[in-house]
Amino acid sequence: MPIISVLSQSLNQETSVLAPDTKSLSSAQNDPQVLKPNQVIKLLKSSARMKEAKNVFLYAFADIDQKAVFDFMKTLAEYPINTPDPIIAKAIYQWYLTVGMENKKGFPMTDKEYQDSKSANIAHIITSHLSQKNRAKLKGKALLDIGAGDCAMTYLVSKHLGMEGNAIDIQSEIDWGGENSSDKKRKNDYMAQINNHYIYDGNDLLGALKEKKFAVVMYNHSLHHFPSFQAQFDSLKQASQILEPGGILFLSEHANCFDDDILDLSHILLNLRYSIDKKQISSPEEAMKALLKFKLEYQSHYLSKNILDVIAKQLGLTLIKEEIRSINDAAKATFFCFVKKSPREELTYSPYFFDTDKASRLHHHIKASDQELPQRKYSAEL
Repeated sequence: MPIISVLSQSLNQETSVLAPDTKSLSSAQNDPQVLKPNQVIKLLKSSARMKEAKNVFLYAFADIDQKAVFDFMKTLAEYPINTPDPIIAKAIYQWYLTVGMENKKGFPMTDKEYQDSKSANIAHIITSHLSQKNRAKLKGKALLDIGAGDCAMTYLVSKHLGMEGNAIDIQSEIDWGGENSSDKKRKNDYMAQINNHYIYDGNDLLGALKEKKFAVVMYNHSLHHFPSFQAQFDSLKQASQILEPGGILFLSEHANCFDDDILDLSHILLNLRYSIDKKQISSPEEAMKALLKFKLEYQSHYLSKNILDVIAKQLGLTLIKEEIRSINDAAKATFFCFVKKSPREELTYSPYFFDTDKASRLHHHIKASDQELPQRKYSAEL
């Protein structure tokens, strides 16, 4: 049965509180791209993952008083374990609108301040290994942002570095809080200020860019949205080919393929919250439909630091900077900076990602005893 058919059956069943078709759900659960049914409640009720799930809720609703968030999570935890996620989406919508201004403490920074701070940090990481003379050499050269979204980071990072800003994206209707990559995205202020914006099919990066060379290529939390590990590898390979010798590859990634359910929970909550904030959802029923649509369209393939190490070596890239945003970060965000060495013969692609000698670098992991939410099976045979 095609993947999309399995997805549709699984998601249609979540609109009812009747017992689900076990056979169909089992098929869906075996597909790494399918978000698990009843995921929110199962994580909140999981003895091994409850703490992480709470951190994700606090992360998604960081501007709301913690006690109000904890009280709401206790209410959710009383729901039956088989409660479909769209029902939880309805509950979140109703709670979020009635939480009251007295419980909203606001964010420490405005959105503009946050973007300025984030882009300045990315620019600092990109240039941290360069001498002042070599930093100056980047000015006027081309930067490419792959999976640029609303192009905020494309414009701001290139501005910090004095570089030519270029963005490339795949058409997508999923909204990550900024403008989405449909018609709205092409009309925002950042898009108007960068030098070039490209659209491609996610496969032929070289063709879309007409073999233009770049001094800096960056993926800002976009690589895990590519549809497969093979697609991720192919994109990174093409990115290395469009880099100038000595060019810099910047990656901002969740960098942990062992916490996939927790990371997916973060995306579910943030997408729902952003949609409510921007008044794209105006009723509990619309919240339910929005989550069903999100689960149908969303896909993720998270990497680990180990996998990135192996891929980078195969592509002639050397890691020169690695920075974990915070050891307590629910999103497990990690920043990587690689440099392309002088031209060399490319190694043949190997499907064996994991290097056991570097297992100590896998900072984020889950308890092996947790069987309440089966982890995704990652196959090395692509």
